[in-house]
Amino acid sequence: MKSYKELMVPEDAWGEIQSLVSEAANPVTIVSCSIDDGRKTLEHLQVTNRSYLGAIALECGLPNDTRRSGLLHLPLPMDGRRAKY
Repeated sequence: MKSYKELMVPEDAWGEIQSLVSEAANPVTIVSCSIDDGRKTLEHLQVTNRSYLGAIALECGLPNDTRRSGLLHLPLPMDGRRAKY
């Protein structure tokens, strides 16, 4: 499992997301989170902030109850095997 330091890249997608939000036809609200929550979410998802998902994860995080409730949880094997769904 990669740490948040390995998943954070300088050429992230957050600037592009902010541009899309500012040009959106409908109102968009960005709810930010603490840097610690963002880093934990990035590690949980195991994506870089170069992707839209990773950038949103880092900047907005996931509510703690969502992470625990399984709403966005996929049980991933910790030994590197692929999960079968």
